[in-house]
Amino acid sequence: MLVGVSGSGKSTLAKSLVPETSIVSSDRLRAWISDDEGDQSVSEQAFDLLYRVVAMRLAIGRTTVVDATSVTQRARAVLVELARRAGRSAVAIVLDVDLEECIRRDAARTDRSIGRDVIVEQRRSLDASLPGIGDEGFEEIRFLALNDQSRER
Repeated sequence: MLVGVSGSGKSTLAKSLVPETSIVSSDRLRAWISDDEGDQSVSEQAFDLLYRVVAMRLAIGRTTVVDATSVTQRARAVLVELARRAGRSAVAIVLDVDLEECIRRDAARTDRSIGRDVIVEQRRSLDASLPGIGDEGFEEIRFLALNDQSRER
């Protein structure tokens, strides 16, 4: 799964790693449900669908990249459990991008912008949850910084 605040480059990274059919995106699922990727009122339905699709793909052994913020331990735990039930490895790729860079990228979006306050709150949640990420059941955790240098924790 990709882990990072809005504007950190999760979707761009996912597209560079795997075929589009391997990416399960919460934004895309919101759009499928309501015709609007930013429609937070359908998030519950979008994540219900996301978990179902991920479980189905993992059950047949397909590589699956979850493109959602996953900035809290609680959000990641559901996905780790789905991988465990399917007998698959759970891998986290944490995009550690400067807060101001994420805000700048968000503001430059032409399709939708979620705003500074939401990104700041996402970053707080991410920072609060990262110290324990090593105990969440991942087989591998990668940290990618804005300058594309990675480090393992």
